[in-house]
Amino acid sequence: MGGTSQSKLVDSQMVTGLSFMEEGEFSKLYKGYFAATKKPVSIKVPKVPDYIRKEKKAVKVQIEEAKKLLNTNIRKPIGDRVVRVLNIGYDDFRKEIWIIKDYVDGTDLESIMKNPSLCPSLASPEERMRVAVGIAQGITYLHSLRSPVVHGDLKPTDIILTAEEI
Repeated sequence: MGGTSQSKLVDSQMVTGLSFMEEGEFSKLYKGYFAATKKPVSIKVPKVPDYIRKEKKAVKVQIEEAKKLLNTNIRKPIGDRVVRVLNIGYDDFRKEIWIIKDYVDGTDLESIMKNPSLCPSLASPEERMRVAVGIAQGITYLHSLRSPVVHGDLKPTDIILTAEEI
């Protein structure tokens, strides 16, 4: 995001071309672009009960919790291994908190596990081992930072395989 401070809250109008991607149990996922740089980003919108969305103090608490996801040690791209949280945004019209992350063109490991035809190459033990080693390298990187990042809830939906790997 260039020279923007990671601690500054992003206005939702700084993101353009918003398009819906999917909805999960706890959040919705959109794709958009930073207006200034045209860089593609994914926007995760946590589902928050209406009573929280309408109370300013509760919204501030939610934003502070979301800001904890920002790690100042992860400022530059790390290849395909780690999807960075770039910033936190707030859409005042919808009263939604936006977690703005790197966009990765691909799919998650759970989708491939449920539908192996999405990635026939993973039928080979060598390819599965290559993916497993890549996952381990990503986790090792996060743990090796000066202020280590511990995911705390790693699951197949959090492991993204890029379009080139599929």
